[in-house]
Amino acid sequence: LFRSPSKRLLADSFPPSTKSFQEAQSQLNQAAAGLNQSANELVQASRGTPQDLAKASGKYGQDFNEFLQAGVEMAGQSSNKEDQAKVVSNLKSISMSSSKLLLAAKALSADPSAPNLKNALAAAARAVTDSINQLITMCTQQPQGQIGRAY
Repeated sequence: LFRSPSKRLLADSFPPSTKSFQEAQSQLNQAAAGLNQSANELVQASRGTPQDLAKASGKYGQDFNEFLQAGVEMAGQSSNKEDQAKVVSNLKSISMSSSKLLLAAKALSADPSAPNLKNALAAAARAVTDSINQLITMCTQQPQGQIGRAY
């Protein structure tokens, strides 16, 4: 569902961002809020039909791609490889959490009556939220001379 954008995370470097730090941070915050909302909607859809779950999964995939683009843009805010690596490490963590969330949704749609799968889906959604929060915290707590420096 989101393999090709995730390949960006394998890059050794990122092109310099065309946005100001504030614009990139605002875009990342908005995309993070959207992805978090989609994760919650996926959990809520688990109480509905398999079609509801499929629709919510598709929306999650779209929101993930937007989030990833915003994250790559944030990585491009710094020419420092170490700063970029920190952002990318967090993006990879969110990508892994997202994969687990979508796998849990797929398993649940195959067996909607399995109670443990609903718990697994909710836990996976919490892991996505936690991973997103770690990235946002890192990007906002770094002094502007670090990840947010305008080069």
